[in-house]
Amino acid sequence: MFVVGGTTPSVSLVARSWAIILALAFAFSINLNFRILSGRYDLIIDSAAALLILLPKLFHKEGKRISFTELDAVLVLRIESSSEDASCPRWVSALQLKDSGKPVRLIELLSRERTESFAEWLAKKSGVPLAFREEI
Repeated sequence: MFVVGGTTPSVSLVARSWAIILALAFAFSINLNFRILSGRYDLIIDSAAALLILLPKLFHKEGKRISFTELDAVLVLRIESSSEDASCPRWVSALQLKDSGKPVRLIELLSRERTESFAEWLAKKSGVPLAFREEI
């Protein structure tokens, strides 16, 4: 039984519905892709001013400016999945601030090598130590 009036919908109604759904999904993905490619969500490192600029993330509105002097360490976090598929840990590059207990997450990847490589590069650029930590 179909929700609209209790009758089976026509083939043309189903086809039009799917066409609208697919068109909206395509439009949303194109819009999101343009925002990502424009650099709207990039991490900016200003070496001259000794400043990291975290632009707004995909679903967070505010950005953040962090001076190199505010940094305590660049972290590589291993996060175990709480789901049934715990065989695939996630790796996160994060910033530990001197006056904050919670790390500021930068990027989450499935590859430990890529995460460590990025964190080492960032630690070298900002002049702070690199640290490793496991979280659950």
